[in-house]
Amino acid sequence: MSQQIQDQPDGCSVRSSPEKVLKKLDSIDDDITEAGDDEEEEEELDPRVQEELEKLNKCTDEINKLELQLEDANCLFRTLLTDSTHQLKTMAQKVGSGHIEKARPYFEAMEVMILFKNLLIHECSLTMSMSSGCHQSSKGMPGRGHSLPEGIWSPCCCQGNNHIGRREVPIQFQFVGV
Repeated sequence: MSQQIQDQPDGCSVRSSPEKVLKKLDSIDDDITEAGDDEEEEEELDPRVQEELEKLNKCTDEINKLELQLEDANCLFRTLLTDSTHQLKTMAQKVGSGHIEKARPYFEAMEVMILFKNLLIHECSLTMSMSSGCHQSSKGMPGRGHSLPEGIWSPCCCQGNNHIGRREVPIQFQFVGV
């Protein structure tokens, strides 16, 4: 009788006869057949489950489409990157590396100046919007005091105008007054 070496799940090998192997294969085949019968019984699903499965299939199709778009975009990016790298190397050879190194500080300083300019513009726009809001609110304040005779201001209106005036004065200048 010939013997076969069979690997066990625990990593050990055991010699078994061909009859035992055939019996095991038959039992595995029976298990597979029984599992197939179970699947046929499970085909009659609840309609809610079928709806959810259909939604899942649609979402899977959408994910696949998006993955294909991502692959195309990555391919295009790699192509553009290699082309631009090639052009950059060609231009560097034409100009010469010495000239590039001499011009580098200028362009780095320009980048810093652009960042500083953008920061300054942002700060000015915030100050302008805050001043505009205070100005709009201060326009309405004197109207409340007009119920008094002309030229006479109520203390409340004066205090409100002074408070708004302090907020409208730019931060660089100190408000000296009332």
